[in-house]
Amino acid sequence: MIWIETEFAVITGSVVLALAFVVLYFQVVKIQDSKKARSRLIRFEHSIQFNQSQIIKRKNHLDRYNFLAYNLDEALIIQPEIVV
Repeated sequence: MIWIETEFAVITGSVVLALAFVVLYFQVVKIQDSKKARSRLIRFEHSIQFNQSQIIKRKNHLDRYNFLAYNLDEALIIQPEIVV
């Protein structure tokens, strides 16, 4: 009778220990996955900030560009040698 109770306790302890290791493993995987996701999110945010600064810079340059001063009307003359 004592042998059966001891065997049951050993099996129960082994199952509990195995479950504890499984939970620990998935916690570690979850933490690693969270770190990777956080770093990807930070890279995306930096990329968005950089692209927004480029858009602002290009808009400012286009706003300062005076199309009339560069005589673009003459550059856009009809070229009869081009057949459409």
